Amino acid sequence: MIPKIFRKLLEADEDHGAAFAVYHRGEMMVNLAGGYADKQLHRVWTLDTLSNLFSVSQGITAIVVALLVDRYWGTFAKSLVKFERFTGQFRT
Repeated sequence: MIPKIFRKLLEADEDHGAAFAVYHRGEMMVNLAGGYADKQLHRVWTLDTLSNLFSVSQGITAIVVALLVDRYWGTFAKSLVKFERFTGQFRT
């Protein structure tokens, strides 16, 4: 299903390429690449093609931080309180 959707997206924009990978519990489940890195030079997009993320990483970072806070903030906050009591640091 995922390769079919990926192929359909690449066919919709024949001038560009992309790569897509999914890992589950440390195991690669999907690893796809296709389209063109440079269509004028007939250079295809491969699994080794490099690309810049620019501002895309900001949104991804925000999601990761939100998930970490949601899942682990209680544990992290308790650790900070223990550290503060032990060292006297982090007082405002």
